[in-house]
This record gives sequence, structure tokens and C-alpha cells, in this order.
Amino acid sequence: MSSAKDTDGSYHTDNDCTTTCQICQEKLSDSCESCHYNDDFDTSDCIIAKGTCGHHFHFHCISRRIKSHAVCPIDQIDWVFEEYIHNVDNL
Repeated sequence: MSSAKDTDGSYHTDNDCTTTCQICQEKLSDSCESCHYNDDFDTSDCIIAKGTCGHHFHFHCISRRIKSHAVCPIDQIDWVFEEYIHNVDNL
């Protein structure tokens, strides 16, 4: 599977967007980089964020990204949180 970041910050990938965070490239069922390296955080609590566009990312990944790019990295639509998912089985 490949992923390439464009100059506008968008990602073009052939990864499955419903199982992989397109920002950190980790599986949504795994913890994100922030959770993985934070000793004070239970990595099983890594939250998944779903946008109104229908795309899923680790909450920490999309939260960091929207500070500089307030759009979905996949389709470039304005990012609006729709729901927070605590269990990847609920995707």
C-alpha cells in the first residue's frame, strides 16, 4: 500500500480509509503516535474521530492537523467532527 502527501497537505493513498488513519498510517485499531509515546495514557483508549465527510482518523492525529489545515486530508472538505468512536468495531 502506498501513500503520498501532496503540497496542499492532502493524502493520496490506496490504503483502506476505514481501517487505517491516513495521517499517521497506523491501523485505527492500534493507538496513534501520541498515545503510543505517552506513558500517562492508556493506549486502549485511543479515540477515533469521524468527520461529516465520513472519513475516520485517530482523534489526536486529526486534532493536530486541523490546527494548520482545517480540511479533511482525503477529500479537502472542511473538517467537522461528527462523532467520536471508542471501539473500532463500531466503524
